Amino acid sequence: MKTAAELTPFVRYLLLFLAGMVQQGGVIPPELAQAMAHDPAVVDLVASLLIAGGALAWYLWSTSRKALASLFR
Repeated sequence: MKTAAELTPFVRYLLLFLAGMVQQGGVIPPELAQAMAHDPAVVDLVASLLIAGGALAWYLWSTSRKALASLFR
């Protein structure tokens, strides 16, 4: 079974970018930032959150379009 990191490589790059930003801000040490970006569990979690966020955004957008369309009938 493949992990989300293998199926969606952009998630790993997103985590590396975010880890670099957090590291530059001094929030976490560099070692922890790199470890988080390469941990498959963290990558799977972020991929799942992106999928869930996309589904929620699609649902809210589609229902708001229907609600707006019913107002102007």
